[in-house]
Amino acid sequence: MPFRLMGQLNDGQDNVVYLSAGDSVFTAKAGDPVGTDYRLVSLDSQALLFEYLPTGEQQHLPIEPLSP
Repeated sequence: MPFRLMGQLNDGQDNVVYLSAGDSVFTAKAGDPVGTDYRLVSLDSQALLFEYLPTGEQQHLPIEPLSP
């Protein structure tokens, strides 16, 4: 999984996530392509679910709990 979760925001309609991969930064909501090889399938409070488009494989990115 090349992505790291930088943050998320609810824009009033959708949950939007901010992701980084190397020097690139992406914003995405469920259903959006991310880069050339991935699609964000879904997101919830525990994980992001991606589809790796070349193979159809699904990959999870757990969401780390925030430290107080």
